[in-house]
Amino acid sequence: GHMLEADLVSKMLRAVLQSHKNGIVLPRLQGEYRSLTGDWIPFKQLGYPTLEAYLRSVPAVVRIEASRSGEIVCYAVA
Repeated sequence: GHMLEADLVSKMLRAVLQSHKNGIVLPRLQGEYRSLTGDWIPFKQLGYPTLEAYLRSVPAVVRIEASRSGEIVCYAVA
């Protein structure tokens, strides 16, 4: 079911973020996730219109900050 999938996605996302200590810019996150897992982050199947909306729904996993240049950067939550 979806709860299981959501749990798996957040675990994989955490692994991706933890391998990038200095954060990942949002546009690169899908590619990094795919290179680790072989899949895209299925945010639409999880019920979110955008990847950013999904990321903001899992604050225990990802911290989102705007860089000085206005890019969205994602960090692992310690």
